[in-house]
Amino acid sequence: MSFQWEKNGTGNITLRKHATQRSLLIEAAWIAIRKNPAMTLAYKGFRKRMNAQKFIVKIARKLLNRIFFVLKRKHEYVPCLVG
Repeated sequence: MSFQWEKNGTGNITLRKHATQRSLLIEAAWIAIRKNPAMTLAYKGFRKRMNAQKFIVKIARKLLNRIFFVLKRKHEYVPCLVG
């Protein structure tokens, strides 16, 4: 099984299916903004450029990429701030 994002690094959060998972991911993104310094920094950058609905989807996408990486590589998640 291959995912689209494995081939070209992109993918979309669609409105067609999985509304429950999508809403849970958005809620998790709000929590990640409060708890994770890297997500807080990304939030501050996105907040200046776009409205709340767009930037929370961007944060959710970043969170989903981190979840996917942890599951795929079977590594423990280590929160860190690069800078």
